Amino acid sequence: GSNSTTSTKRRESLSNTKLTTRLAEATVIEDVLQCVREYLPRLNSINIATAMFALAKIHKAEGGTPDFFKEPRFLALCNKCEDLLDDFEPRALSNLLWSFAVIAYKPERIVAQSVIVAERKIHEFNSLDLADTLWAYAKLRHHPGHLLKLIVSVTCSHSMEEYVLFLAYM
Repeated sequence: GSNSTTSTKRRESLSNTKLTTRLAEATVIEDVLQCVREYLPRLNSINIATAMFALAKIHKAEGGTPDFFKEPRFLALCNKCEDLLDDFEPRALSNLLWSFAVIAYKPERIVAQSVIVAERKIHEFNSLDLADTLWAYAKLRHHPGHLLKLIVSVTCSHSMEEYVLFLAYM
């Protein structure tokens, strides 16, 4: 019945939460890629964004050795990312793009599709997500087309709302 379905969903949710934590706490690229190999079929958008973020953070700390770009586990992670890109929420999407920018890796189809996903969810982005997304597109030398105008518009809207709240508490 519905209790077993709810229980199963709860276990999967907890498992994905633990996996996200494990990925976020990784200190070497091999640990991230090993997680990807072990759990690839069940990775969700948050796991993928966290794995990419961890890879970028470690890559940056190690001085930028791109020897994992052709690694089959990294390419499998990119393929899974492409399959699930529509599921990415704004924070996960901005973290993913930031990660690609930091490691100077531009998967063309993912970056192009990310523009469409971001346009659809633009009003769910907060100011930091908008800034990171815009920075990532610039760093990747990818013009997001109409999305650029949307980001500017939403950023101005967010700024005005924040300013009004600031004045209200003065």
